[in-house]
Amino acid sequence: MKQLKKGQLLQKEGDVFKILDIVNTNIKGFKREEIVVGCLKTTEAFSVSKGEIINNQEWQSFREEQIEVQYIERKVIKDENKKIIVLSEKIVDFPKPKLQDKNIPNTTLGNAFKEAINNKKEKVVNIGHITNIHEEKKKEEEKELDVLDYRNFASCTYNDLSILGNVFGENPDTIKTCAGKFQKGMATLHMQCLDRFRENNITIADLRHYCPNRQTGKPLTLSGTISRLNKAIWHYGTKKEQECYGW
Repeated sequence: MKQLKKGQLLQKEGDVFKILDIVNTNIKGFKREEIVVGCLKTTEAFSVSKGEIINNQEWQSFREEQIEVQYIERKVIKDENKKIIVLSEKIVDFPKPKLQDKNIPNTTLGNAFKEAINNKKEKVVNIGHITNIHEEKKKEEEKELDVLDYRNFASCTYNDLSILGNVFGENPDTIKTCAGKFQKGMATLHMQCLDRFRENNITIADLRHYCPNRQTGKPLTLSGTISRLNKAIWHYGTKKEQECYGW
């Protein structure tokens, strides 16, 4: 193990630790580099010298590709003292997202989405109907699009949040992305995205112009905009907004 960095996962004696910080100190001309690690099992944190980790074979590093997500189904029972007793555990597949028709408004836009998601064989969506709800443009011809073509969501507004929630709320990739931490400076951009979407009931297409790419400054794609909005709702959404996603 040659290099250590913040966030890196280490294993020792069956326990997994995460590097929380790397502290450099100088004591009367003597340099010392301490690694602050936290045990994921006990949530206890303590300091270890860098040399101890690098030179001690008991400390093993995890590679990124070794990390996988597993979903556990656990059967439990509560005794009289409300203590939870685990009866059994097993690894299960994450349930695929299902469209709940009862949560989709009975509008032209809502009906178009029901057709788009349920009709997987033909994959036909009348984009003209969706677009003309918010823009008085000439009716477009029907186009054959993939079920999750993000152009289908371009005309969604804040009032259509339940539609976005039904499509993305139970998606394991969406949940994994939303649950992650923000990179430096990104939390503010996510909050701005959600605030703009709430204001004036603008469409996702319009929201793009309030969602700049941090590196280029150009508007995000439709998929990038929706991804930013979903993560903002996960972290900063109201209870009602998160309920639209089943969170």
